[in-house]
Amino acid sequence: MRTREPGVIVACVGLQLLILAWTAGSSAFPTFGAPTVLLRVVPVDPRDLMRGDYVILGDEIGRTAPLSLQPGEIVDVELLPEADGRHDRGGAMSRDRPASGRFIRGTVGGSRGIGFGIESYFVQEGKGKDYERAIFARRLSGKVALAADGQAALRALVSDRET
Repeated sequence: MRTREPGVIVACVGLQLLILAWTAGSSAFPTFGAPTVLLRVVPVDPRDLMRGDYVILGDEIGRTAPLSLQPGEIVDVELLPEADGRHDRGGAMSRDRPASGRFIRGTVGGSRGIGFGIESYFVQEGKGKDYERAIFARRLSGKVALAADGQAALRALVSDRET
């Protein structure tokens, strides 16, 4: 007499893999194939910038939210081209989606900063110190994919020598 145990085990493992793939894909899918912008990266905390080969980043557009916005609120920040023609910078902040143009959507944090989901990045092993030096020299930008709804995904860190 055959049991169904192997089939049940395979089904359970398959379900777990499906859930894992859904979790990973649901955050990446909206920005898959989305146009990218370059945003300037700024140092966050020089005492804790690197954790192994993991970089904690700040961006100029998310530094401080207006006092009228409360922690947890969703905010859209208009993106405007910089004079160099390569980078974008933050413009007006609003609770409402801009009528036209590019924008990035974030959440006001408890420290009045705005988080866009692009504040950390894993770098190639052994390259962390190079990125740290580039951040402090202000020669590093984030290549950010933007979905139509303002959701952002950090695709790469780019040195000013590569842009």
